[in-house]
Amino acid sequence: MFKASKIFKYSWELYVSRNVSVWHDTLHLIRSDSGYHHYKLGKMYVQFRIHRNLESDFYYALTGSRSAEDFIGRLEKNLEKKEYVDFLKKEYRKDCIKFLARSKNLKSTTKSLKSFLNNYGYCNVLLDITSRASKILTDKLMFDLKDNRKRDAIISYYAVPKQLAPIQKLEKEVAKLYHDKNLDKIAERLWKKYCWIPVSFVGEPWSKEYFLNLLKTANKKVLRISQKPRVKLSVNLKHLLWALSQITYLNEYRKSIFCQVNLNIRPVLNEIAKRSGLKDWKEVSLLTHEELILASDGKNFSKLVARRQKEIFAVHNIDSNQLQVVYGLPVKKFEDNFKIKNTNVSEFSGVVGNKGKIIGVVKIILKHSDFDKFKDGDILVANMTSVDYLPIMKKAGAFVTDEGGLACHAAVVAREFNLPCIIGTKIATVVLKDGDIVDVDANNGIIRKI
Repeated sequence: MFKASKIFKYSWELYVSRNVSVWHDTLHLIRSDSGYHHYKLGKMYVQFRIHRNLESDFYYALTGSRSAEDFIGRLEKNLEKKEYVDFLKKEYRKDCIKFLARSKNLKSTTKSLKSFLNNYGYCNVLLDITSRASKILTDKLMFDLKDNRKRDAIISYYAVPKQLAPIQKLEKEVAKLYHDKNLDKIAERLWKKYCWIPVSFVGEPWSKEYFLNLLKTANKKVLRISQKPRVKLSVNLKHLLWALSQITYLNEYRKSIFCQVNLNIRPVLNEIAKRSGLKDWKEVSLLTHEELILASDGKNFSKLVARRQKEIFAVHNIDSNQLQVVYGLPVKKFEDNFKIKNTNVSEFSGVVGNKGKIIGVVKIILKHSDFDKFKDGDILVANMTSVDYLPIMKKAGAFVTDEGGLACHAAVVAREFNLPCIIGTKIATVVLKDGDIVDVDANNGIIRKI
């Protein structure tokens, strides 16, 4: 029996929003404890995840029993130690390699599916580690460097990982090959190697035509190479900057693994869809992990999925490891507490992802179908960006996001292409609308409506 009183006894905060399968969320909520324990981060904390079809908002309990307070505190202490960051890198890569291999060998049998889902739940902790560590390190660096005029130059040089992200490797290959005569053959090779990049959890892979067009429209834009700033840094600052560079790398590495895993398993999910009265893997993605196992045995979920496609619902793990799905009014009541009451805001601020200043036209980009409205020089305003946003990010005059730390995708791309970027505003997509003219002052972290 759902009791709203239990939800509202907690202090909550919106953590992140993304497109994701329901079974991913439910696995995270009640099957991640072994992963948290392995990475020395205590137990999984209370969360409330609201779904509109496959769009999800993640809320977490700030204080109280089983809140995120303990997890954040443990991670913050761990990040102070070089040996922990080294341990994190080693174990993270080892777990991801096993995870990817298991996805390639997944069968539609109940036994194979259960084993895979347990492994998936275990690896979900990786998302929390990199996302939360990015914010912890960002907050520390912004405080420690707040009076340093070379702050952005320091971050741009010292906090950038040496390892290239997959999208950077692709860009590098395209820059070398776009002038070749045999573009069709090259496009097919690139497709086989990189088609998974925009998949994330429920996105679509790039087509062969995408890579052919990428080669045909490639430009000679030179990526910025950061210069080493002439400044003396304390031992603590050097450690924070190095730790951020490692987290930035692990964040991109984790994305690459989950993208490939979620693409690898779709043929199996399509098989399960046929057994359970569903259309395809996207409809299967609206099942909890427990329902997914039942679907593999042939239980029909067509009516339940139809309801979840139309109605707002939430999954939560309050007070125990027992999962609950809640529909309708209680979910809307919870969500209403977080709605911004005053949207008539003419100026707001965030964290500088990369310096610069520009006036431009706002385009709110929340999903792929919004990409077509984006024009050269527009200001890209989003909850957060991901690798599949890259085609429009190349055309943008600046980036402004609700979420993110200095290791987030928007900040990484902004530093690479030297574009103004303000992250972590919390309210940009709510107080701005398409067509607004704004002054993005990324020298000071301020956005002003004109």
